[in-house]
Amino acid sequence: MHPGAERRRKRISLVLERLIQRGLTPIGVDFGASGAKLMQLRKSRGVWSVVGAARVEAPQGEEDPARCARMYSEAIAARVEAAGFIGRRCVIGLDNQSVKVRSVRLPHMADNDADNALRVDGAARLGLKEVRCEIGWMRAGEVRQGDEVRDEIILVGATHEHAEHAIEAVSGAGLQPMACEPSFVACARAMGWRHRRQSDQRHVRIVIDIGAKSSGVMVLRGDSLAFYKQLEWGGARLDEAAAKRLSLDVGTAEEIRRQRMRPESDAGAPADGVDPLVDRAIFDAVRPLLTELAQEATLCVRYYMVTFRGERPESIQLVGGNAGEPRLCDAVKDVTGIDTFVGNPFDGFNTTDATFIGGDRRGYLTQWAGAAGLCLRLEDNTRARALRAESAAPAAEAPTQHTRGAA
Repeated sequence: MHPGAERRRKRISLVLERLIQRGLTPIGVDFGASGAKLMQLRKSRGVWSVVGAARVEAPQGEEDPARCARMYSEAIAARVEAAGFIGRRCVIGLDNQSVKVRSVRLPHMADNDADNALRVDGAARLGLKEVRCEIGWMRAGEVRQGDEVRDEIILVGATHEHAEHAIEAVSGAGLQPMACEPSFVACARAMGWRHRRQSDQRHVRIVIDIGAKSSGVMVLRGDSLAFYKQLEWGGARLDEAAAKRLSLDVGTAEEIRRQRMRPESDAGAPADGVDPLVDRAIFDAVRPLLTELAQEATLCVRYYMVTFRGERPESIQLVGGNAGEPRLCDAVKDVTGIDTFVGNPFDGFNTTDATFIGGDRRGYLTQWAGAAGLCLRLEDNTRARALRAESAAPAAEAPTQHTRGAA
């Protein structure tokens, strides 16, 4: 082929590739205790839509981290091909159980000074002093302590070992990692995406991300994260309680619970295919655990209101793979006194034509909140830069949330 014709072919190919990828986000890869969720979004004419989504189950019975990463790589590569993802860029969400989080208070100082101070003793504060780790932080808000005003900081750390295993898993699948962050940060982004206006910063909401092994309680002011606490409370405990009550193995109880978590056609009615007597027996078994979660949420609400002297949260939204547990919303509302409902991370998004491989399309889509937030990571950074560039009077603006130390 003539050299000129070859150059023209490459230019045309590059233009077509850019046109195809216009408006596309990176692939969000959200690692959790039960596996990984992958998702990609596209923005066209101001409307977000889901390009594809896929779930990969965690390798069972494999304790060697290197082999586990290779097994993840093979499964992720197959899902990427089947789901029709475009491009290979990705953003990784680290399993919340592999991340250390602690709230600390510092005298008010500039971002660079706070970053330097936290890098000196942040690892020790998180109990990670003796291992290689990455430290990050974000401002939660101002706290009055006596006559002094201090900054409440959410300090986050993860070992290099955990991050490297996640990076190896996606790299082995042919993906190109662009960033890495805790899954709860991505979940907060997804649930705050529709509350980014200046007027929204006065509105306080609680988001509880209910996973398989743990749950996270987040307080959002507008789109900013003001508080986070991880609870050792997850769907696995509900599975065990149901299995014990019904004299079944945990796997069978888990499947029955999954059927129960599909949206109900009638309020309070059991899902199709679940015997009402079985449904009632499971509820009786898990009811004390539902109350336990509600009480933990109440403690988090009290901490927020006392610490920031803020308004009472307007609502509690449940997300995550176990958010659809029947009567959980009622249990949380009864204890906290706050309206509680299953959240929708795709409010305003087009999901009509999306394929959710490995996930139950008939159920709630709450388990995909973290993956969606990872997709929006770079979009969030672009918006933050634009706001800083447009701000003519910083003193008049509401406090902006800053993050540091992200990989």
